[in-house]
Amino acid sequence: MEFPVCAVCNKPVDRIEWFDDHSARGRVFRVFCHGKVEEQVLTDRMALHMVRGTEIAFGNAFTAHVKAIEDKGR
Repeated sequence: MEFPVCAVCNKPVDRIEWFDDHSARGRVFRVFCHGKVEEQVLTDRMALHMVRGTEIAFGNAFTAHVKAIEDKGR
């Protein structure tokens, strides 16, 4: 399994974990890198709308963090 890429250091994140959250009715994904944590939920409803057989792929993590830093510099 390929790990998501961290938008801050441009390397695979240090760690990823996931678990089913029955109260949110979905799967929670957490990524850890450079002392920060980012969380995303894939709800059961989202999963139902996906085409069968389509693989879910990870994207970049911490993009909001990078955007905030870039916006500060402007």
